[in-house]
Amino acid sequence: MHKPTVYWDMDGVMAKYDYDMYLPDKDNKILYMVPNAHMYRDMEPDLGAIMIFNSLYANESFCHTKVLTGLGCPYLIAEHLFDKWHWLGQNTDISKEKDFICVTGSKVEAVNRLRPVTKYDILVDDFNPNLEEWARMGGTPVKYVNGINSPRADMLSLPGNDPDTALNMIYGLIKSLSTS
Repeated sequence: MHKPTVYWDMDGVMAKYDYDMYLPDKDNKILYMVPNAHMYRDMEPDLGAIMIFNSLYANESFCHTKVLTGLGCPYLIAEHLFDKWHWLGQNTDISKEKDFICVTGSKVEAVNRLRPVTKYDILVDDFNPNLEEWARMGGTPVKYVNGINSPRADMLSLPGNDPDTALNMIYGLIKSLSTS
């Protein structure tokens, strides 16, 4: 019996995606690249995704649950890392730093540095290229449908607008993987 690991993306999954932070403002500044803007600290939580994450995180005997998030701006890595950790502390039940993984490149390459990604590694993400790379490397991709993207026919797609159904779907997937 295998205990799967579920990796959760933050931007667009646990936190609602905010286009504005990635677009130039009236002064032609891209907000997530402005020092001390703390854009990630104040992201709006996706309460459905948070409920599912917290449910899985509390059930350590069923699966491992971790956050796997990207850090985009090279000269603000420390600020963004601390802001995301602060945000998680304010909005989730995460309590162990080892369950928080920040990457500056490929998510699958980062996990592969720790150990090879297998079908027992589930990535919940909203961004197709991340999910496609995860699947190519042998992991189990799960699309989080957040209202600004679309489900995929080739992988499990969690309906962000129906957290109870999404919770049942992810529990079913974990149960099927843990008995295979």
